[in-house]
Amino acid sequence: ASEIITSERAVLGLQMMTGLPGDSKEKCMHTAKRFKELGAEETRIYPTVILDGTALAKMYQNGEYKEHTTEEAVDISSKLYRFFNENNIKILRMGLPDSNELREKYIAGAFHPSLGEMIISRDIRNRIEEASDRGKIINVRANRSFVSKIIGNKKCNISYFYKKGITLNVTEDNNVTDYYITEEF
Repeated sequence: ASEIITSERAVLGLQMMTGLPGDSKEKCMHTAKRFKELGAEETRIYPTVILDGTALAKMYQNGEYKEHTTEEAVDISSKLYRFFNENNIKILRMGLPDSNELREKYIAGAFHPSLGEMIISRDIRNRIEEASDRGKIINVRANRSFVSKIIGNKKCNISYFYKKGITLNVTEDNNVTDYYITEEF
C-alpha cells in the first residue's frame, strides 16, 4: 500500500503505537526505520493507552499486560522524535488528544495532556546532556518558543540536572532561532 501511495506521488503518512504487548525500544526504532524505507513523509506517534471495555483492558486487569507508562512513552518517543526529525519526516501528533470521553474511559497507560511537549522537552534534555562536557553550570540561551520545553514539565529538566550536581540556567534570547548551549566548569 505504501508503494502505491508513493508511486502516485501522494503524501505517505504512517502511524505507530508504542508500548503494545510484546513491544520494545528496539522494535519501535525498527518500525521508525521501516517508515523511512517506505518513504513516509509524515507520521503520528501514539503511545498505548488502556481504555475501559477493550481487549487490552482485560489483558491488563488479568495481569497479562503491563501498562506502557508515561515515563516509558516519553523516553522512547523522544528517540523516535529525533529520528523522524533527522530524516525529515514530519510529526503531526504525539499522543492522544485530551477529551472527556478519553478521561472517562482511561484506565492506565501513557496519557498526559502535554505528552507532546514532554517528548520534545526530553529530546532537548538529551541533546543538552550530549553536548555537555560535564560542566557544573549549563547556560542555555533560548528563543521564547523553546524556554518551556528546555525547563520541562514541572521543571523536570532543571531537577534532572540538579540531581547530577549541574545548574541549568535558561535565558530567553529571541535573537536565537531555537537554543544555544554554553558551559562553565
